[in-house]
Amino acid sequence: MKKIFLIFVISMFFLTLILASAPTLGTFKINEEVELKQSCFINGSICESCNLSSVTYPNSTKIIESKTLTKANSEFNYTLNGGLINVIGDYKVNGFCSYEDIAKPFVYSFQVTNTGTIPSTAEGIIYVIGAGFIFILFLISLYVTVTLPMGNKRNQIGEIIGVGFSKYFKLFAGIITYLLFLFLLVIGKSLSSNFLFLNETYQFFNVTFLIFLVAFAPLLICFIGLAIIYTIGDKKVLRGLARGIRQR
Repeated sequence: MKKIFLIFVISMFFLTLILASAPTLGTFKINEEVELKQSCFINGSICESCNLSSVTYPNSTKIIESKTLTKANSEFNYTLNGGLINVIGDYKVNGFCSYEDIAKPFVYSFQVTNTGTIPSTAEGIIYVIGAGFIFILFLISLYVTVTLPMGNKRNQIGEIIGVGFSKYFKLFAGIITYLLFLFLLVIGKSLSSNFLFLNETYQFFNVTFLIFLVAFAPLLICFIGLAIIYTIGDKKVLRGLARGIRQR
């Protein structure tokens, strides 16, 4: 766990340095339009035109190519429709500007996340600490859920001698384990989209989270139903024991 934490902290440090040093347009929210901007002077004169050679997704698939930017004084721009910005990650922009017979290339990137922001390294460390803490709670809760007995107390010949209330704690621990698992999926989504820029990993966590979230309601109803059934059965057992009736 310490090694994983150290690796993540070092990765976040170098990622921060890379993002700080590389030319970037900024960070944008997924499914929202992005205005590509480029200022250009060649030999002290404003460029006559600027063209986009290509804009590519994080997997290097081209979104658009061979587009002319609109000129407004010394600034050129082109607006990417929000429908095209549908993947989280690092987008690459390539193009060139020209003045008379001189061409000047430009290359930069922009990042797309679910929130439109990139958390700081300190926030990333907090995420990891929080994820580690919840993971430990999840393991403890899972252990309790698995190991607690479901049945009643019995003697050596198998007769019930008392009601085992641990079954109710087992059901409660099962619900807590499920909720903690959902929290871990949410953290996985956030780390994938805001720190690692891994769209496939984000989609995996997102789909898994939605499936388990939808399944939570019927599962909760089943747990409540079991608790009611156990309560009714235990009351019968207690009444029988009070009358001295042997039960199996």
